[in-house]
Amino acid sequence: MEQGVDKHDDVQNSSVKRMIGKVAVLTGGARGIGAATAKMFAENGAYVVIADILDELGATLADSTGARYILAM
Repeated sequence: MEQGVDKHDDVQNSSVKRMIGKVAVLTGGARGIGAATAKMFAENGAYVVIADILDELGATLADSTGARYILAM
């Protein structure tokens, strides 16, 4: 391995767009771990559906990531 190259960077680069064509439905996806997961899945090409009771946060996140949002009741 070359000096200055981090193994973690190699793993991240190999996972780019590895979720193309997959669908991810995230309950509690408006904030915290759910929001981070929604962002990561969307960046990796997945179709993301965010379901949460936090309507404004969920809708804003969906808009910013290209996901869909549904209000969970």
